[in-house]
Amino acid sequence: MHTFANYYEWRSAITGSCGLILGRAYCRERITALGNASIPSTAAFLEAYGGLYLNQVSEWFRQAESEATE
Repeated sequence: MHTFANYYEWRSAITGSCGLILGRAYCRERITALGNASIPSTAAFLEAYGGLYLNQVSEWFRQAESEATE
């Protein structure tokens, strides 16, 4: 399992390797999902990476949302 050391490494992987666009709507969707441990994918993320990293990724989505132009 790979974790990212910082926002720029994470963002590069999300937009480059994964080909996702970090628009406002997508970021809000992910922030909401990551905040709900009853969603199976969030529960799996929490189990695999722990709460601290889940919170960090949520913060990165918030930062990406604030930078989004769409």
